[in-house]
Amino acid sequence: MFSASRLSLLLLMLPAAAVAQDSYGLVSRLGRDTVAVERITRTGNKVVGDLLERSPRVLQRHYEGTLAADGSIELITVDTKIINPDAGRPFTQHVQAHFAGAEMHTNVQSGTDTTVRNTTIPTPGALTMLWLLNGPGSYEMAFNAALKRSGDSIGVDLYTPGGRALSHGFIKRLGKNAASFDFFGMPFTAKFDAQGRMISMSGARTTVKVEVERVSKAPDIDKIAAAFGAAEKANGPAAALSVRDTARATIGAATLLVDYGRPLARGRTIL
Repeated sequence: MFSASRLSLLLLMLPAAAVAQDSYGLVSRLGRDTVAVERITRTGNKVVGDLLERSPRVLQRHYEGTLAADGSIELITVDTKIINPDAGRPFTQHVQAHFAGAEMHTNVQSGTDTTVRNTTIPTPGALTMLWLLNGPGSYEMAFNAALKRSGDSIGVDLYTPGGRALSHGFIKRLGKNAASFDFFGMPFTAKFDAQGRMISMSGARTTVKVEVERVSKAPDIDKIAAAFGAAEKANGPAAALSVRDTARATIGAATLLVDYGRPLARGRTIL
């Protein structure tokens, strides 16, 4: 005969129910050139990401977030470092952002400076999400949260780590398994599988031009970071996605100057 105390003890000894975990990768390419690799692990309402960027310096980010039931972010921390910093100028940044109602609270600490900058930022929109320009995982989180809401066009406020104000964009539904992320008129178009997971994203209609692919095997970020870092040390930083250029002309008594960004091919076939 089991007593209540003996039954309670046996229940405590049983292993806890496993929480489903999804670990995968997102790879961003420009032509034949890999510009970013991201590893993402989701466990329940937790998301952990490791992002490597080459645009042009090799930059590594680690972020950990807690998501609300509707997919929005409640709390996120982002740690950023340059793999090969300039001599005597190490760059690191630690950011924590807490999203609460109509405002968000951020703590930012950079480099060896012990000063922590605390900022409160109003969040007037219905949805505020993390945004990393070269981090497709942040786009995926925004898509997931926005597409749980009603309407064909959902406004999203965007927080870049360390920023003191929000940017604004829109996510638009494009049929059953596709959507676009429109930022300053630049639509990134994403496709999803039957489970709602982002399987690809295209920046073909933006100035960034990257193509993102989901890979089922989580990439070895430490190994790739070592390879990217070694290549950068040996050959210097990768070419920038766009370089600055100017054009000058004189028409009558007027002198004209155009200062603009000129995209590089980076392995792509132009025209």
